[in-house]
Amino acid sequence: MIASGAQLDPPPAGDENEHPEAVDLAIDGDPSTVWYTRTYGTPQFGGLKDGLGYAVTLAEPAPVSTVTLQVRGSGGASRSVRPTRRRPPRAPSSPRRPSHPRPC
Repeated sequence: MIASGAQLDPPPAGDENEHPEAVDLAIDGDPSTVWYTRTYGTPQFGGLKDGLGYAVTLAEPAPVSTVTLQVRGSGGASRSVRPTRRRPPRAPSSPRRPSHPRPC
């Protein structure tokens, strides 16, 4: 189950202003409402930024086997689905804590 959604418009070129007021409309269950971006003249976002996107946060960890993305218009931009992490992974050189058995 999806807990929340968020626009992705990262710096340095992004200003986190890709219609934040409409973010919840993408996941409200109503196919007549949508989240939408600003209008750009080219698939490269008018040369203004590298990209933008939409992220969902699940209510709890769960396997995801299918993602359905409904878009309006043909645009010209590419679409991709990528997993994200809430916290960045530890660097490989970071020491690991020893595991200790927990009492039952």
